[in-house]
Amino acid sequence: MEISKANHARGPVPRPRRKNILIADDDPDIHGLVGPALRREGYRVIALPSGAALMDHLGTVLLESRRAWPDLIITDFCMPGFTGIEVLAGLRRADWSVPIVVITAIDDLHVSEQAHKHGATAFLRKPFTPSALVGIVHGIVRAQS
Repeated sequence: MEISKANHARGPVPRPRRKNILIADDDPDIHGLVGPALRREGYRVIALPSGAALMDHLGTVLLESRRAWPDLIITDFCMPGFTGIEVLAGLRRADWSVPIVVITAIDDLHVSEQAHKHGATAFLRKPFTPSALVGIVHGIVRAQS
């Protein structure tokens, strides 16, 4: 009882900030599958159609406000314009340490090796279940806290 009075006296306990997740994939089905699953878990999700759109979005966020800076990026390995690996390599060259999950439909060990070589936090092959990706995201977010 004393604890609740003390907490009440200080005001409401602030809610943790919702985590921002960017998804870059040229497949709208991935957005329709992954976005809602992550939103149900309380994440703020922005879906982008390409690696170029992801880089443009990051540039805009950097210029406008770090408030919307992503806590995690999910990117497809193979997209027109910038591939997920090109995005990953560019962010790492610029010393941006945001965790990145690379997803792909390509069943090749070389793809996984490339993703990890360029600093991917996690790698997931398509098809996957939304719960598999949500589990990876939860693990990364917990590790950040």
